[in-house]
Amino acid sequence: MARRVRSTLGGCTNIRVRTIIPFAAATVLACPSQAPNTRELLNAQWGAVFPPASAGQLLRQCSRTPTPIQGTWNPSPDQVRLLEGPLSVLLDRQLSALRLPDSLRPHAGDYYRQYAGVIAGGRRIIYVNGFHKTQVAETRTFLTEHHNDSAALRNFPSAFRDSDYWR
Repeated sequence: MARRVRSTLGGCTNIRVRTIIPFAAATVLACPSQAPNTRELLNAQWGAVFPPASAGQLLRQCSRTPTPIQGTWNPSPDQVRLLEGPLSVLLDRQLSALRLPDSLRPHAGDYYRQYAGVIAGGRRIIYVNGFHKTQVAETRTFLTEHHNDSAALRNFPSAFRDSDYWR
């Protein structure tokens, strides 16, 4: 026997349903603009895996690297994809804890990532270095504005002067 249910989500009213499960599905389908916000996923184009020969370069920039490093390895695209789901959730959780207005709070999808496979304590680890998109945008702007200024560029090795320098 069908019953009349009034939904308070997004002004959808008088949806005929037989059980709670179809009610939830009908509410989401009838009000897609009012569906709960989903977390912003990581941008696949903003992730780069450093080859084993370059992993040390990535590790030198941070004091929080696992030590001692016993070796390096090359994470596969599937391994990185498996990591990015939980990484996105963890990053969003950490960012949501920031005491910032919603309009200023960054989201997981705002971050570039660099990955390196390292061996520490006999375990294979994927080390992740992340940075906000504004860092890339500001660096690109600086490089564009100073492309002929050798004094301004003296701290930028030539390998870092193209649009994909972060890779």
